[in-house]
Amino acid sequence: MDEGICLIKGVVSERGSICVVATLAADEEQGIAHSYVAAWNSKKWTIWDEDYDVSSVAAGKGEHVGTLVLLGMTGESTLVDSTGFKPLPIGKGNDAPNRLRTLHEVRAIGQHFYAVGMRRQVFRLPMAGGTWEKIDSGAFVSDSSREIAGFLSVDGFDDDDVYAVGYGGQIWHFDGAQWHQLSSPSNLRLECVRCSPDGQVLVCGAQGLVMQGRMDHWKVIEQNLVEEDLLSLAVLSNQVFLADESSSLLLWHGGDFSEVQPRKGEAISTGFLDTCGKYVVSIGESDIFLYDGKTWKAVPLPPIEK
Repeated sequence: MDEGICLIKGVVSERGSICVVATLAADEEQGIAHSYVAAWNSKKWTIWDEDYDVSSVAAGKGEHVGTLVLLGMTGESTLVDSTGFKPLPIGKGNDAPNRLRTLHEVRAIGQHFYAVGMRRQVFRLPMAGGTWEKIDSGAFVSDSSREIAGFLSVDGFDDDDVYAVGYGGQIWHFDGAQWHQLSSPSNLRLECVRCSPDGQVLVCGAQGLVMQGRMDHWKVIEQNLVEEDLLSLAVLSNQVFLADESSSLLLWHGGDFSEVQPRKGEAISTGFLDTCGKYVVSIGESDIFLYDGKTWKAVPLPPIEK
């Protein structure tokens, strides 16, 4: 992988395949919208470009496990499956995403892909095919409002039980028809929300914040290992992994927090985590590691060239 290219996000599918998104530092400095995408399957990388800033990627589930959705910051999206690549722009008109109303994350939940962003906008795309539908009734902040608000992350147990978090410590819930704001024990920025197999919801965010709960019942989980912003988390069985902005990787399993070293005795880059329920992938600027529940193994970097 060429110098100057940084890995930023990714996903691991139920099949164990990995898709990562990378950017060129020079493009970001010059404001050029461009991303590299690399898919790892059967120990081989497939690489392509997208002429927009890919902010997130999600993999389908069940019969749609071979489907990927790439999300662009300003409303671009691409559906990738066995038939090829299909552009699927998100939204139209005054309520559509734009440079002032960006999109931040896409997740596979229930039978849909959900995309969330600034001004608490939410869109949904059927995994079986179709078009993006705007579903942020009760949450969306109009341009006439001076409120600084937005969703940075979304996850759910099913299509009628979805959680979204973001600015001001806000936690919202979607019941399949309407969004409702929930009580929150913090006003710090919430970076990531993930639904655990045990029925609990976990959230992490600014200043090392970790929270656990569901609906209107939340508690802060104290940890004293890091004070940096926790950017991402992933749950595998009873293990909760968290990554901060300084490449610390933590493990919490209901008791104390501990630091994890995927490469023994040597620091790695991390910051983004994902899980498919069987594996956890850790993605940093220059490292990819895959965890199978027992062992962390380095994944060869994609041979991306400028």
